[in-house]
Amino acid sequence: MRATLVIILFVISVGLSHGQQELPEAPLEAVLFGASFGQFEKVEIGIRPSFALNRKINNFLQKKSVPKKERVNPFLEWELNIQAEFTHVASGKKVIQPGFYYREMDRDERINGWIDKENEYPLRIRFSAADTGRWEVELHVTVNDSIRHPVQHLSFDIGRSENIGIVGVSENNSNFMRGGEVIVPTGINLPHPYMGNNMLYSLYPEEKLNMEAWKLFQDDVKQFANEGGKYFRFFMGPSASDIEFEELGNYYERMNYAWEIDQMLALCESKDVLIDFNMMLHTPFMVAGDYYQFRWDYSSFWPDPKAWPYKDPNPIYCYAKAFNSKTPSDMFLNPEAMKYIKQRYRYMIARWGYSTSVMMWEPMSEPWHINENGFSHDTPYDSIAGNKERMAVHRFHKEIAHYIKKELGDPHLIGAVGRFPSGDQRIFSHLEIEGMEYSDSTWYDQNIDVISISYYTPSPEKSILSKPGKSSLECESGENSMYCVIQRLTETYSKPVFFAESDHGDGTHVCSNMQGNKLDLMRYPISGAAGHFIWAAFGYSYGDQQYAIDEREIWKEAILAEHYFNSATARAILSTTTIQGRERQRIRGASKSVKNHEYRLSENRKIGLGYIYNRTFNVHTAGSADEEPTTPESPCFINESDFQTAQEITWKPNKMSIDGLNPRQRYTIRYYGFETGQFVNAFEIRANMFGKAKLVHPVLGVIREEHPFFWYQLTAE
Repeated sequence: MRATLVIILFVISVGLSHGQQELPEAPLEAVLFGASFGQFEKVEIGIRPSFALNRKINNFLQKKSVPKKERVNPFLEWELNIQAEFTHVASGKKVIQPGFYYREMDRDERINGWIDKENEYPLRIRFSAADTGRWEVELHVTVNDSIRHPVQHLSFDIGRSENIGIVGVSENNSNFMRGGEVIVPTGINLPHPYMGNNMLYSLYPEEKLNMEAWKLFQDDVKQFANEGGKYFRFFMGPSASDIEFEELGNYYERMNYAWEIDQMLALCESKDVLIDFNMMLHTPFMVAGDYYQFRWDYSSFWPDPKAWPYKDPNPIYCYAKAFNSKTPSDMFLNPEAMKYIKQRYRYMIARWGYSTSVMMWEPMSEPWHINENGFSHDTPYDSIAGNKERMAVHRFHKEIAHYIKKELGDPHLIGAVGRFPSGDQRIFSHLEIEGMEYSDSTWYDQNIDVISISYYTPSPEKSILSKPGKSSLECESGENSMYCVIQRLTETYSKPVFFAESDHGDGTHVCSNMQGNKLDLMRYPISGAAGHFIWAAFGYSYGDQQYAIDEREIWKEAILAEHYFNSATARAILSTTTIQGRERQRIRGASKSVKNHEYRLSENRKIGLGYIYNRTFNVHTAGSADEEPTTPESPCFINESDFQTAQEITWKPNKMSIDGLNPRQRYTIRYYGFETGQFVNAFEIRANMFGKAKLVHPVLGVIREEHPFFWYQLTAE
């Protein structure tokens, strides 16, 4: 009897258990934030986790001492994978989009920091659609690669909007395109919050960035946009904006930075401002961070104890700690470390990849700094022995670009940063030394869309360093000009060349009152660049942080150049196969070429734009009259006698010319001044039977008010 009772109870128990397993789990609740959506505009979906899942996430975030199975890291996809499949009903087109964990925050001026706000939907998906009409979305939440939670299905409609979509590359692979038109991104670098409490270095590990720093930064972004700025470059820097540094794979304590980036993107979307989004500042992969960023480099190396007579109390980068790495390049060559690095990039793509205000992604900045120790002048990437460093950079770009493009399916352009390979033969961004076993050939990678250049030099000759003969339309043997280097790079890699970070030379903006930077902004696109962003544009005096000059003064020059190179005339020229000519010239008594002329003609040769520049106006001579004379110790010193004294230059007796015009065609050439881009004068010129015309121009002056530089536009009559 007892045995029979035990069997009956067992059968009932099994039946109940089986019945409980077959009961369907209630779908997780999902909501759409917003009532209407337009093309390329953000569609945001929130998912409410179940009580049990929310408890496990909080156990991880609050670092509770519970069994591993009772913790879920919401930032790693193998522990919590949030994914959406969007289907366009009319066409059947499908888009897979990863999700992310979201912490709702707000600023609190009382504590000069951030506070949490109530958030019932911390699991988020962001998406933007090019196609109008009805979209269906199927959502998936998977825990530990095994437990799959059903989620409520949603649908929504996409209407028309004024947003014209993301940036692409032109058919000739030389320019950027957006909305079917050529654009020439011309702007500035606003790298990350820099004022307030400067966190580049601190002796106090517990010190955190003040909210004020982000407020000042967002105010700068807003001011730049309100003044007419359309393009800037932003960095994920560990001191102020990055999502991961102290703890591997845990971004929770840095969600205030991510929230601020949300606000920045929302502002840029409302103003139609585009961002070159750099995803990793070079500091973490240096042995010793430059510019006093010791707190944010890869190792606990400390510089000269005589200069810094104390030990660094700050923690090292989480990758160095987690993998016991000896050099920074290890994290790019270690497959286990790369798994975590990819998760960091996955989070950024999931959270911000919807936005058309992202002009392009750059996976890292200035890769040649890898394993660098600037205090001992050790730069292995450029040495014959730097094979490991070059391999690490190459493999990193190859894996990350493939991951973003192919695995995550993000459609934005990807730019790989390198140096300008000046010379008449070079194509790689690093020095090519005989005997090198491994070259960093990142620019060849099929998932890299843009060659992104970092370039600094104060040379007045930078646009044409050497050139045999006179004006010509072809790159001649032995010619070392900016245009010919760009042409060689474009032909080699089939990618546009973009100067994402450029300056006239470190420190020259101070002693030349920004005039060197202005000269660069006014001419790089005519030299073949697809776009150009100035570096020294964000420093200014605030509190105890004092700067010799307000670098924001260059904004008006960047905006002026942006308007000029994106004018109807410039776009009409650059949207075709252009003809480019250039010439340098000496004048009587000079051993160097002190006059420089470059221009672009449309394919039909009926319109053109160019510039004429007096090279004796340069950073050495451009300082204000009340400043001390430039000395050899100054960054503005130029050790060439022809460039040390400014002198007026007329169009004759040494006449320059414009080649490639329509034979015997009359043209009007209109000149626009250096100071404000205002119209100055116009001349009529006529091409001869060979399509050549004398370049008649106003006097090139010796100070900025007297126009040492002219833009010009050319129109056939």
